[in-house]
Amino acid sequence: MLGIAEGILQDLHNDHSEVDALLGEIMDSEDAGERVRLFSEMRDKLLPHLQAEQEILYRRLEAGTEEESRKFGYEGTSEHEMVEQQVDKMISMPDTMSEEWTAELKVL
Repeated sequence: MLGIAEGILQDLHNDHSEVDALLGEIMDSEDAGERVRLFSEMRDKLLPHLQAEQEILYRRLEAGTEEESRKFGYEGTSEHEMVEQQVDKMISMPDTMSEEWTAELKVL
């Protein structure tokens, strides 16, 4: 059972690294079409990751007996909600090359 848990945690870590790399590529890109494509790719990796992390990790932590674990779970849930809201906000912004969109990317 421990091997499965380690594998899941490694997958989650790998997802974080991939999304981080994509965010850097988006920030460095000076082409609107490429930014749209990279943002879409990042979103398609990020949102399922958030859902899996929520189900696998945070819900269990929130239901735990340790106060620190529960707090960590609640913080993770809150962060995920903010990330989803930020992604939705950015999708609705038409100009991926604008200073405003770039600022929102930094927030994300």
